[in-house]
Amino acid sequence: QIWKPKNIMRYYPGSELTTTTVSSVRTKFREMYGVENEFPVLQTEFGNIAVCTVQLDPFVYAAYAMKGTELMLRTSTLFYREDVISTALTYNMYSAMANIPYGRMPFAEYGGHSMVCSPKGKVMDEVTSCSDEGFIKVDIPIGEYRKERKQPQCAMALTKDIFDQYVEEVPIDHLLEVDVENRAEGDACKDCIDGKKLPNDGKEMKALIDQKSRWISEE
Repeated sequence: QIWKPKNIMRYYPGSELTTTTVSSVRTKFREMYGVENEFPVLQTEFGNIAVCTVQLDPFVYAAYAMKGTELMLRTSTLFYREDVISTALTYNMYSAMANIPYGRMPFAEYGGHSMVCSPKGKVMDEVTSCSDEGFIKVDIPIGEYRKERKQPQCAMALTKDIFDQYVEEVPIDHLLEVDVENRAEGDACKDCIDGKKLPNDGKEMKALIDQKSRWISEE
């Protein structure tokens, strides 16, 4: 099972992504699929491959790198190319992004331009259009790469005291105990977890995130 580890939060004004992720239902996920499948890495003859749709979260990609990812296959609905380049360079992995074509303003600059980036942060090839579909092909010298590859140098001990003080705004499992108002009783519960309704759209999800927030004062 390959699930999205987490959603980007507090990025869209007035709305939040409604995708169910590992983070939002982690206890249930672990019961069904196990801890190892939170950040799965597939060992293949072509290299150690991971698939992820998370954007702008270096900690998620640090976890994949620590588990031995060599080829990171990413997908997105609009993206920052700098994010892909930085991830590849920081964590010494090949990173490929498959993005949707999107030519409408004001977001055209974030559409299309699917790309493959080397561990040195070099763009190996890239679709040149934001609005048209395209294909790219690169050769990855996995044998040569493995001769020089090392685990990422993350300053865990140096930064531990700071990270131990940090409290995430939204807790793990925030979708396991939801009670969204204005839902008809007896509705088919295909969008439920343990019989409880999930947020129906981005506005309802934002209301839930605000309710679960550890940062927003109840006053």
